[in-house]
Amino acid sequence: ALLFYNVPYKEHSPPDLTKLTPVHSRSSETINFRNEVDWKTLAHDWPSKGAASIWDGLFMVHTAGTYTFNLTSASSASLRVDAIDVIEDEEIHGVQSKLGEMALDEGYHALDAQMVAVVGTEAKMVIEYKGPDTHDEWELVHGVHFP
Repeated sequence: ALLFYNVPYKEHSPPDLTKLTPVHSRSSETINFRNEVDWKTLAHDWPSKGAASIWDGLFMVHTAGTYTFNLTSASSASLRVDAIDVIEDEEIHGVQSKLGEMALDEGYHALDAQMVAVVGTEAKMVIEYKGPDTHDEWELVHGVHFP
């Protein structure tokens, strides 16, 4: 699930999203939000600045091995897999990519990601990975949805 939050503040540090009430809740198969148009496909009233999102779901690994994750954001963002910090970026900045790596067994894995676009920064969030399942080519992480 993808939860949207309005974050009406001007501080230069991310808020504690657990203390806020989401404005929207949607499903998203991937985390591939490169610009304002991408965000608005899920919520027409998505504010392009001063907003935040939380993703919480599962993805499947078919072949055990070491996987590298690439998180591209234009603001504060983080990625946890199986409750382990893979990428944590609490700085406010322009568009940057950060890499993290971890060994994964075959099976389902929990993915938790957060992004905060403070006032004055662009909302952008893309998470890709590569490893044995992707033949070492970058692909978007695809969430698993159960009926």
